[in-house]
Amino acid sequence: MTKPLYIFSGTLSLCLGIAGIFIPLLPSTPFFILSTGLYVRSSPTLYCKVTGNRFVQKYLRDKKGSYNPFTLTAAILIMWITIILASSMITDKIFLFSLLIIAGITGTFFKTRLIIRHYKNRHLTSIKPPSK
Repeated sequence: MTKPLYIFSGTLSLCLGIAGIFIPLLPSTPFFILSTGLYVRSSPTLYCKVTGNRFVQKYLRDKKGSYNPFTLTAAILIMWITIILASSMITDKIFLFSLLIIAGITGTFFKTRLIIRHYKNRHLTSIKPPSK
């Protein structure tokens, strides 16, 4: 009974992930991860097809620690410019304004953590062990 529901949900999630490749505001990676998780529970064949696809693999690969700090800084700057422009258009709606500010602070916090982690890891890996 739940197997067809998982397959349907996985296929819907996969379609949204594919659409996210072409639509800039729709994230692809979370939908691909969701679809693989649903396919693992329902159909090993579909799971192997999705994870074996070269386009989907690009989004599922672990990119931990491979963030460019200059790109992240540019993303923070562009995010805050967009928030300022959007908040100037909705000055009378305090709820939306506060929601934008909270989203900006949260995004800045997480991107800054990635930048700090990048420099910390770079510093740790550049230390050479003493030679004997």
